[in-house]
Amino acid sequence: MTVAGCATDDDGIVDDRPDFTAEKADAPSDWCHGNLTANDGVEISLDYQVKDRRTDELDTNMVASPLWINVRRGDFRAGQPARAVLVQQWWDNECGNFCRDNFPQQGAVSVIDLRWEHGRFTGLFPDQTIQAHFRNSNGGGTSTLLEIAVVVDGVWYKGSDGRNLRFIPTDSPGFCARGTTF
Repeated sequence: MTVAGCATDDDGIVDDRPDFTAEKADAPSDWCHGNLTANDGVEISLDYQVKDRRTDELDTNMVASPLWINVRRGDFRAGQPARAVLVQQWWDNECGNFCRDNFPQQGAVSVIDLRWEHGRFTGLFPDQTIQAHFRNSNGGGTSTLLEIAVVVDGVWYKGSDGRNLRFIPTDSPGFCARGTTF
């Protein structure tokens, strides 16, 4: 499978997202991808779509929905217990990168069990706010940083520096809010 479609996995659940190994150029344009490499060669892909969830208080509320995680390494196998942890952090846009790097606020923490499917571990995280802009404010809003760690068979996989992997959707190359109106 090289693009999103209607592939069915072994337990009959419809898999409607791009395959982890798909070439990004072949993936549907409404899917965004964040690729990370953890220690020991573990490949982690975040596949998501950007949705606009405006409210009376928010001019812009970009949300990653759905947000899939895919984890792969050549020696991972079905039957190994696997889990992913995602910590949402946010900062005030007016303060900028200084606040992002020094004073991020902790948001939701999500822990999900991953299942083996098509040669990888996969799971669905709850929707995550990527960026918000408040009505009647002069640049007031927030951006989000996602910290990710994966545990397979009792081993924690993080960045090569020993810290959780960090992904900032709005700073990633090719940030794809295209197809949405903000």
